[in-house]
Amino acid sequence: MEYEELGFKLSKKDALELSECIDVDKYIANLALKDVLTKRIHVGQAYSKKSGIYIIYNTANSKKYIGSAKTFISRITSHCKLLNDKNHFSKKLQNDINSLGIETFFIKLFPYTIDRDLLFDLESFLILKYNTINNGYNTLVDSRYKAISEDYKKVIGERLSKANKGIPKSLEHRQKCGISISLTNRADGNPFSKLTKDDVIWIRSNFKSFSIIELCNKFNVSKNVIRSILHLRSWNYTDCIPENYIVPTRIKRNDQLSDSDILFIRNNLSKYYISDFCKKYNCTRKVISGIIYLSTYNYPNLIPYNYNPNVLLSEHYCKIPDKEVLIIRQTYKEYTLSQLAAKYKVKEQSIINLLNLKSWRKERYIPKDYVKPDKQWFSNDRL
Repeated sequence: MEYEELGFKLSKKDALELSECIDVDKYIANLALKDVLTKRIHVGQAYSKKSGIYIIYNTANSKKYIGSAKTFISRITSHCKLLNDKNHFSKKLQNDINSLGIETFFIKLFPYTIDRDLLFDLESFLILKYNTINNGYNTLVDSRYKAISEDYKKVIGERLSKANKGIPKSLEHRQKCGISISLTNRADGNPFSKLTKDDVIWIRSNFKSFSIIELCNKFNVSKNVIRSILHLRSWNYTDCIPENYIVPTRIKRNDQLSDSDILFIRNNLSKYYISDFCKKYNCTRKVISGIIYLSTYNYPNLIPYNYNPNVLLSEHYCKIPDKEVLIIRQTYKEYTLSQLAAKYKVKEQSIINLLNLKSWRKERYIPKDYVKPDKQWFSNDRL
């Protein structure tokens, strides 16, 4: 293809005049590609930001790569990066560097102060002049970016959609594929499964004799796995379910406490403290509190008749009677802090909380025009 047929802005006459300095080899820098890649020798600061034509040529076979740059340093750096990664867009250039070695390659810089579009035109003129597509390393005559039209994008999309559709599968074939996938991923076929088919059948047959914690420790799985198996949320296959299996409504949760222990705790709240229950059954306060306030073991046969934990606990834990609260708040000025604590056999902090309205805060326990004691009253014992 001739240069005139491409319809560039730069005329052939002007292109010939501009290419004279390249014909006479009038360059401003001649860099060894090996030094640029290995020793990181970049374009000098005096002309690093200049625009122009650069030529990568091979002294062994006289082949060239001709390109244009808005700034020499950025364009040559991008070439070097692609060559280091062995992923240069010019496969001919990359193959010759890999086979012949980098020692025979050099870069020449020719500065031009013309418009960027005209610089692209000059690049295309030189590529055609030296025929670097057939006898060099260039792959395109015009290397500038060309936007793709919307119509051409639709054509590409239609081609891709047709290529990806393939031959539609029949219903029978899809069903066979689904069955084979489910068989390979289910039960023993699943490579990530910690349990076998025999383990699942054993768990469903013997769960009444063990707690969840014991089953978790035995098979090294979490509680959710055991619950999912027992409630048929997982391993829901006919050959993994024992005959006459009934999904449990209640699962034994804590192997430390029995049903009689739960009833004993709820029937004796007025006789023991929470710490006493913890020592007796060797468990934490959280476990005992859950039992007392019905957040755990919430089954009808384990809840006593007219059970009210708030009333039972208040009767046991509160050493000051309800009637005495008003009297203390009305007559506290007649006593000292230590005298009130000794009279009601409580700690001084309990009296302080009562008088500062941190406890017994209901209106019926607060006298009218009640005034909290000042700091001097609290410090009378310490004077």
